Amino acid sequence: MNDTVDVVDVRRGDKHRVEEFVEIGDYDVQQIANSIWKAYPEANNYIREVAKYIQLKYSYPMIHNRPSTDSKLLRFHKSLFSWFYNKYVPYMWSLPHETILFKCGVCIDTALLCTSLLRAKGIDAWTCLGEVRETSTRNILGYHAWTIAYYKGEFWLIETTIHRDGINTMVTTAKAYDIASKFSIDGNIYYVEHSKFNELNCFGSTELGTSGMIFNLLDKPAEFTRAYSLGTHDTISRKEWHKRWAKGDIKIHQKIDYAFWVNNHD
Repeated sequence: MNDTVDVVDVRRGDKHRVEEFVEIGDYDVQQIANSIWKAYPEANNYIREVAKYIQLKYSYPMIHNRPSTDSKLLRFHKSLFSWFYNKYVPYMWSLPHETILFKCGVCIDTALLCTSLLRAKGIDAWTCLGEVRETSTRNILGYHAWTIAYYKGEFWLIETTIHRDGINTMVTTAKAYDIASKFSIDGNIYYVEHSKFNELNCFGSTELGTSGMIFNLLDKPAEFTRAYSLGTHDTISRKEWHKRWAKGDIKIHQKIDYAFWVNNHD
């Protein structure tokens, strides 16, 4: 257990242990898990179908070409235009049952849902926080979240945000974390894990710096990069991205192609 990353303030001011964000006992989570398991009652197929379910059913929220991460809670109607409780936050994690309700979520939200669905069927899984880096330069492309599942002696990375069209992005961590692997070279990206957690525990790494900082950097506008579907594997400047966006050449949806990363500088 690592207390430096265990307690986080990523809601509306109320603090939570990260373990609380993996909801294996939630009714909606269990209903979905049971439905998928009924059709695919074997761990390997179940893991793949959970990844496919999230890929097809959940979108990535965008506003003004940037991830929509804010939240506003209005509680207790006071008058026609006012409320007794009105709280706005620019950045918030969704709990898995909320992601199911909203049918959308940023990287941490869909990763938490994926981890919850896997854990609900007894599969060893964790939500991971870390970085995606460009293989050719080793530069940070962005802070990110994904799910790790342990099956038949191997750890599998499940990418719940960035997908090739029609393909579940699942790869062993031995390949995803290795800058010299064929996966990392072909896609020109590799993953760096800082910390991981499920409903039981949280593990943090100090080797790469304070992993707790990533809790506050995921999907924020200050993030180094964004993933978009460009129809090419080129890395382009923000100025060029906006030009293509204006022409309608860029479409943003949950099936974001896995190596399409846009630099955040002109």
